[in-house]
Amino acid sequence: FTRPWSVERATTAVTAWLGAGLAIADATPDHWPNLVAALRDGRAASAHVMDASLAALAIASGARLATFDRGFARFPGLRIEDVQGEA
Repeated sequence: FTRPWSVERATTAVTAWLGAGLAIADATPDHWPNLVAALRDGRAASAHVMDASLAALAIASGARLATFDRGFARFPGLRIEDVQGEA
């Protein structure tokens, strides 16, 4: 995307997604090993460490990660929900 959403637009979109049944993942006991695997397998460093953490949360929860960022494809086993054009 060319410009990040404003806080208002982003919170409105997430509120709508949560109302449609999407959920926010929480850490599981497997989070650390999943994070280590995501860091290693996704060759994540620097700015991608937080991405790896989000990927690990989604993988451990069996969830899809809703994102605009195609860079998440770097993480094996991560299911992605492309939200391009949503909200």
